[in-house]
Amino acid sequence: MGKYMQWLKSKFAETPVPYRFYSASLALFALGVLLSRVWDKAAIDIANTISSALIIGGFLMWCLPAARWMRDVWERPFGKTPIVLLHVLVLLVATSLSRFVVSDALGLPPQSFDLTVGFLALLFYLPAWMAVAAVIFVIFGFLLFVAVLIVMFVVGSVQILAPLLKVVGFNYSPTRNSAMALFHSAGAIATGLVLLTSYSFLTEAYQPWILSAIRLVAVKADFHSAPNYPGVNPGERVHPLENGYIAYARVQDDKSLVIGVRSQDTNRYDQSLPNPIPSVKEMKLPFFEIHRLPEERSSSN
Repeated sequence: MGKYMQWLKSKFAETPVPYRFYSASLALFALGVLLSRVWDKAAIDIANTISSALIIGGFLMWCLPAARWMRDVWERPFGKTPIVLLHVLVLLVATSLSRFVVSDALGLPPQSFDLTVGFLALLFYLPAWMAVAAVIFVIFGFLLFVAVLIVMFVVGSVQILAPLLKVVGFNYSPTRNSAMALFHSAGAIATGLVLLTSYSFLTEAYQPWILSAIRLVAVKADFHSAPNYPGVNPGERVHPLENGYIAYARVQDDKSLVIGVRSQDTNRYDQSLPNPIPSVKEMKLPFFEIHRLPEERSSSN
């Protein structure tokens, strides 16, 4: 028994960290299948959840050397370029998401609401990262899966021809099972699916709250009080559109917010501003009144 435990410890020490996660996921999945005879479907669900988490953990551990390499080459130009390009891609995705959400919330073309779209693009930066990372992980997982299958086919062919190759003096002895690399692709795909599921859950669960918040932001940022603008009713905030229409926002008696569209008033409209711009003389008089000497003021009185 002691020799067997020593053999297990040595094998565990020789196994790379990602493969330890993968082996544990296989063991838990097999345990869940056995326990399903007693606990029915609950055992399988719990085992699948933990096994998927272990596969994702193994994939992330496998990616750690690449992350350290990116940190080391960050100060070099060729190291910064991919990260900068990735940030630009994420910003474009965040801007596109914000435009779609503004259009959905207001029912109006988003290109007229620059401040709202820009503000939401900053807020959607993290969800955009989740979407971009999910797509990258899924694509990488499928490509890695295809590459591993090709390698397995080549290695299997070489193993079949190994006796013939020994005749010509070529000895082939694989040191690692390439089939275990399939777990890397499974981990990448699982990571991408988890990110996509999280993004979908956040957008669907909080959609009413998000749309209400966007309407409030749009009213405060892009709608303005313009009592002297033609056709504006008292208490309304308006935003002129580009096609001869005007969007308005009005607070109802029950504190609800109504956003609508109507055509602009094209009739002649002549009304002076309530606070006209003063003349140069009127602007200079207060300045001289303040700086007059006390004797001059008393003499004038």
